[in-house]
Amino acid sequence: MREIFTFSNVTNSTINIRTATPRDAEQIAFVHIDSWRTTYRSIVSDNFLDNLNGQTKSNFWESVLTTKSDNVFVAESDGEIIGFAAGGQSRDKNNFDSELYAIYVLQQHQHKNIGRLLLTATAKYLQTSGHSSLYVWVLADNNSRTFYERLGGELFDSKEIEIGGQQMTEIAYGWSELSKLIESVDGQTKKKPSH
Repeated sequence: MREIFTFSNVTNSTINIRTATPRDAEQIAFVHIDSWRTTYRSIVSDNFLDNLNGQTKSNFWESVLTTKSDNVFVAESDGEIIGFAAGGQSRDKNNFDSELYAIYVLQQHQHKNIGRLLLTATAKYLQTSGHSSLYVWVLADNNSRTFYERLGGELFDSKEIEIGGQQMTEIAYGWSELSKLIESVDGQTKKKPSH
C-alpha cells in the first residue's frame, strides 16, 4: 500500500489518496454500487440499479486488485474508502494511449476536491508509466460530465451501449496532453472545492 498524498478539505477531514490493495475490494464495491445508484437513478432503470450485487462487484474488484492494483487509487477518510479511480492502457483504437476506466466518489463526499485528487493520482501514475494522453467514456445523460469539461476534456466520440436492457449514449472526452491535464487538475484542486 502506497500513500500518494494527504489532503485536508474544508470540513477539516483528512483525505488520504493511496493505491488500492485486494483488501479494499469490498469497500470499493460499495462505493461503485452506491455511486451508480445515486448518480444514475433517473438515467438507468431502477430495477437494474436495485439488483446490482455487492458480492459480485466485490469479487470483480478483488480479481482486478489481485492481478494489478497499482493503477487503482482510493480516497480514504477516517479509515473508510469514500472514492476510487482506475486507469490504464487504452481499450479502444483512437488517438489516446490511456483511459480513465472509472472514477466514483460517494455522493455525500462530492464537491470537496476528492474527484480531482483521484484524477491527479491516476493521471500522474499514467504519465510515469509512459502515457502521454487520456480519455474517458461517460453517459451523455450524466450531469457529472461537466467535471471533465471544466478540466479541459474535449468531446471527440460517442457510441450506443446497452445497460439493463436500455439503449444509452456514451460520449468520450479526451486530453491530448496528459501533462496539461495534470497541471489543470493540480491548479483547480488548490483553488477551490468542487467535484
